Amino acid sequence: MSAITLASAVMTAPFNHPQSVPLFDGSGDFKSWSRRLIRDYRRANGKEDPHPSSMIQALDNAIVGDAATFVGSNPLLSQIVEQADAFTATAEDLALFQCTLQDYYGVKSEASAAHDGPIPHVAQGDGESLDAYYAR
Repeated sequence: MSAITLASAVMTAPFNHPQSVPLFDGSGDFKSWSRRLIRDYRRANGKEDPHPSSMIQALDNAIVGDAATFVGSNPLLSQIVEQADAFTATAEDLALFQCTLQDYYGVKSEASAAHDGPIPHVAQGDGESLDAYYAR
């Protein structure tokens, strides 16, 4: 099968879209959004994984606002989208596309706890009764 025929076969393969596609604008967690979107596409396609090129196109179409600007201005992501548009993207390209966006738009955890004073000494003191220790 020639490259043109193979690309035509991939392009004409049935690919169903879910009824509703949530959009990602960069304000939430990319990983959980993309998981939901991929799950929706699997359900719409008989629990089959869509071709990586089709999935990258679907992800790219659902990315809007600042996130779309990031994809368009990132040389790696732009190249992956171009490969998807040519139906030559691989599963590795899909994983790289997702990982790059996850790294940029992942949930930022807050490591510090707010408190107004020094952290109190929490160990039981020498000679301190359990009642006194638990009453603190």
